[in-house]
Amino acid sequence: MKKITDLLLLFGLGMSMAKAVPDESIIVRHPRLDYLNVKDIHKMEKELRSSLGALERYSFSRGWWKWDRLRARYVDGGRKDKNALRILRAVFRALILDWQTRCEQRGEGDLFYIYFTTNSGNKVQRQSTDGRTLKRDHHGGGYHGGWGGASLMRIYEELVRQKMLTKLEQARMKKIVYQSLGPAFINFKSGSQHADNHSFGNGGGVALGIKLFPDAPQVEEARAWLNRIWSHMVDFGDWTE
Repeated sequence: MKKITDLLLLFGLGMSMAKAVPDESIIVRHPRLDYLNVKDIHKMEKELRSSLGALERYSFSRGWWKWDRLRARYVDGGRKDKNALRILRAVFRALILDWQTRCEQRGEGDLFYIYFTTNSGNKVQRQSTDGRTLKRDHHGGGYHGGWGGASLMRIYEELVRQKMLTKLEQARMKKIVYQSLGPAFINFKSGSQHADNHSFGNGGGVALGIKLFPDAPQVEEARAWLNRIWSHMVDFGDWTE
């Protein structure tokens, strides 16, 4: 009897510890133009979250743009497509909350960030403050990784506005934002200090981050950096174009 129990326990542990496999056939079907006529949105939301959450790599920059366009269609359509909001929740939970949880389980929770980093490295990887490797599109997006930050923050803001996230999930997002804006990832006096594609791409996420979380680390440093970029753009008169 004990052997049977041990086998069942071993089998159960094996099942629970099995690595989730992303279903690419599900991922490529999204996002749709709209989700108004989806009958089983609960199943669709669950499957999409599971597949995205199982990915080991995803673009923290351009990968978020298409989801933000879905958010824009939802808003422009009078916020009537509630199913689209369910899809956006699946994406946020999978790529932010589930990925952060996985990093924590691997002892890498302090390596996860959602904006950009000025730490030394290259396009593939950068170094954390203690010398560990920050893998691009796994722990975060690297130097240009904040290009999707504004999209991500707009989606998060809308999910909160529509009461689609629990208080615990919002608290976890606060922790992630605080960590991502911290000096372990960003030195706001390093990197681009002018109006260029880097600062344009990364600035939006940081701006929304300090707007939604005004007590986050380095808020004054971030605001000064954004002001330097804006002042440089004004000097050229580009803001009138």
